[in-house]
Amino acid sequence: MGRAIQQLIVLVILAPGISYAAESYESSFIENLPILTKSADDAGVLEWTKPEGNIAAYDKLLVSQPHIILSADNKYKGLQPDQMVLLADRLAALFTSRLGDVLEIVDAPSEGTVVMNMAVTEVLLKKKRGLLSYTPLGAAAHAATSNTKVKDLEALAQKVQLQGANLEIELVDATTGELLAIRILKIGGGKKIKGSESWDVTRQEIGELVERFYTNYTAAVAAST
Repeated sequence: MGRAIQQLIVLVILAPGISYAAESYESSFIENLPILTKSADDAGVLEWTKPEGNIAAYDKLLVSQPHIILSADNKYKGLQPDQMVLLADRLAALFTSRLGDVLEIVDAPSEGTVVMNMAVTEVLLKKKRGLLSYTPLGAAAHAATSNTKVKDLEALAQKVQLQGANLEIELVDATTGELLAIRILKIGGGKKIKGSESWDVTRQEIGELVERFYTNYTAAVAAST
């Protein structure tokens, strides 16, 4: 997708006596970004919700296949296509599991369905030297057919660094294509986490993202009723 760049200097008044500065943000996934403001509850979330929109009117959710977009700062481009699919599948599964508490998860659009399009952007890769720096012949095909196995997830965790990446989400009306909301979740600052090369830690990082979005989404639903 094209790149959308905002250079914003206006202030948006969200509540009497309280103003939040609109934030500039450059997206490699979402086109034609509206004005984003920082969440009052989570400083790491930029948000936009359609004025007069009613998110509470939607009771079904369709999650599109997430995109994984590598940072241009990567000198190493070693994430293989099957590993991107594996990470995307796990991301989608964790979202549908959590959001299934408040929405019916569907696989086809219909009235009352909101579509979630998402991407993890600015993903950095960890380059390994020595024996872990190569993938044996045939391993890619193996991972594509056995992505529930722990060893495939561990191999993924050894390559992907989520710290410093962003999760970009847009919510769209499934029948009209109307943009309802945008959420950008920043994933912290690039600091090394103990045990970060294990899938357990990577899964925990994704789980925290899911929970942050869930909290933000349910608050938006409550505000629109």
